[in-house]
Amino acid sequence: MRNGSGLKAFVGVAILFPAVGVVTAARADVTISGDPTSNMSCTSGVCAPTAGSAVLNAGDLQTLLASGNVTVTTTGSDVQAGNIDVTTKLGWSSNVLTLDAYQSLSVSAPVTVKGKGKSTGLAILTDDGGSGGELAFFGKGHVTYKNLSGSLAIDGTKYTLETSIATLAAAIKNNRGGAFALVANYNASADGTYTNSPIVTPFTGLFEGLGNTISNLTIESLVAPKNYAIGLFTSLGQGGEVDNVGLSNVSVSIRKRPKEGFWEGTLVGLNNGTISRSFAQGMLTSPKKSIFSGGLVGNNNAGLIRQCFANVTVTSSSGSNSLAGGLVGQNGGSITDSYAVGDVGNGSLAFVGALAGSNPGIISNSYATGNATSFEGSAGGLIGVNGDGENGIVSASYSTGKPNGASEATGGLIGSDESQSGSVTNSYWDTDSSGITNLGQGAGTPANDPGITGLSTAQLQTGLPAGFDPSIWAETPAINNGLPYLIANPPQ
Repeated sequence: MRNGSGLKAFVGVAILFPAVGVVTAARADVTISGDPTSNMSCTSGVCAPTAGSAVLNAGDLQTLLASGNVTVTTTGSDVQAGNIDVTTKLGWSSNVLTLDAYQSLSVSAPVTVKGKGKSTGLAILTDDGGSGGELAFFGKGHVTYKNLSGSLAIDGTKYTLETSIATLAAAIKNNRGGAFALVANYNASADGTYTNSPIVTPFTGLFEGLGNTISNLTIESLVAPKNYAIGLFTSLGQGGEVDNVGLSNVSVSIRKRPKEGFWEGTLVGLNNGTISRSFAQGMLTSPKKSIFSGGLVGNNNAGLIRQCFANVTVTSSSGSNSLAGGLVGQNGGSITDSYAVGDVGNGSLAFVGALAGSNPGIISNSYATGNATSFEGSAGGLIGVNGDGENGIVSASYSTGKPNGASEATGGLIGSDESQSGSVTNSYWDTDSSGITNLGQGAGTPANDPGITGLSTAQLQTGLPAGFDPSIWAETPAINNGLPYLIANPPQ
């Protein structure tokens, strides 16, 4: 049944949609799509599945929303679907839509809240009895509000709606532990050039990007700011979260070297919180001396970075204490299910890695494809130095780029591994694209570092390497040049 088919307001009578044609949901999910509604029952303001895989036509849903609030749930009578997937355009002008998923909500098409007032909005519930539930956006998926008076609640938390960097920065200054959402794409070119982090206040609250992108952000600092970090956010404190936001055509640079150590990233300078499902595309430039430069984060000190990526060209002048990485400069926390594709380094940086310059933390299920260059220091296809005074853990990860460092400190995967033997497991480098064919040179030092294996491009393309979980990784010729990619974080 489609829009205009005579649906009336909910009056407590069940509206049953029989199975029609082929259900498009690949998993046992409720899919909101352009296909005919099937295996759904709507009564008293609640639409629930009558089978594990069900479809709710977007037009039918919009018709129901015109008459009252609607809840779409994955839990029916003796039926439990897992997720809700929004795969086609959806918009409404009145009432509140609640999407209640047993596990996760994925959005791969535009969703627009058009009306005014708190009586119009969106409520999202994830992990409602399941496990590992989350809100995720793919492709063209994002949520837009046409009016800031609308309502947004995610997992019971009410969010303040923002549409610009300036209003977001002001709101965080007044409430650094608050919950805020970016409810439209934002072009920062009209802001001009920032000389410091746009959001200087250390953030300990929740920021939800709703799949929206900030484009053309430019930060150019003539001298290093006194807060020792720079990025869209200067820093995330413990408990702070940044989710589902992208930076497109971002440019961050520091022109004069700092007097002391400094952290430079595009999204966050210093991270002690959590960054999820976010990305940066652009360039980052730093001067010499004591700079930790990362394509997404300067210093992931004690934070978590998950399902993120960076396509950022990271360049830095020489400096004996400097680090540079395609995703992070230094990782003292945890990085998982993430990747970087930009080239990193120049000059005589101490440690350069296509994913991380230094890793005294944990890296798992991640990869890098960019080149890493340090003419005098350590360079690795994934990590410049692993350990760096502590024990760095690396598992189920790989690299394909070409590292270029000092002869004794250039490794296919790691430039210098200072961790305990056995800290690296099930990790690989591409012996063809890296130019490093010596199978004992997975790390520049020590030779024959255990846990690192060199594979040819063809070997990497013909099945997942040992230790790669098929529920996390996949391979297909049409994606990522046939190389392993992350299912929850596919290449953009």
